[in-house]
Amino acid sequence: MKGHAPMIMFVSIILFALAACGTESRPNEDSNGTADKPDSFEFQIAKDGFIYKLYTEKDKYTVSEEISIMAELAYAGELEAVTIIHGEPLLAFALEEKTRSVKLDMPIREIAKTRTLKKGKTIVESFNHSQLQPAADDKSSRTFLELVKKQGFPAGDYAIFGRAVFFMQEEEKHVELNGAIQFSVAD
Repeated sequence: MKGHAPMIMFVSIILFALAACGTESRPNEDSNGTADKPDSFEFQIAKDGFIYKLYTEKDKYTVSEEISIMAELAYAGELEAVTIIHGEPLLAFALEEKTRSVKLDMPIREIAKTRTLKKGKTIVESFNHSQLQPAADDKSSRTFLELVKKQGFPAGDYAIFGRAVFFMQEEEKHVELNGAIQFSVAD
């Protein structure tokens, strides 16, 4: 198996790059219990020795309120530390505004970044709407994105899709953690 490690790593990085560069970052219903239709303002999954959380402070906001959306990743497996290869950002977000049917994604800016995760240490990333781009090249998505960047979230119903995709070197394993939450904004 050790003789095949470089080839396995190379193939995994290529597969990871292809998966990370896709425009659809929304989770599908799968055996992990992750669904396209979020039903809460907080989500957590434990898989392959990792804990992934996606959350916002509450499920209803007003237009004037600052909306805080966070994702966390922690290693909780048997080793003291693991090395992962991932795209940047490691914890990525996508947004869907249901009333207007607008979808915005966060592009992967770099691939094959290496990071060591120590057991029990949590990585925290904040959602930043300035890093979003329209998932489809249409005028309504671009107009909505400009509105959000200038004024914040307008009234509507929102879903946030989060993901962490990486290759764990120690176990030569591809790990993908997806979650979804929802909230609304009222005038």
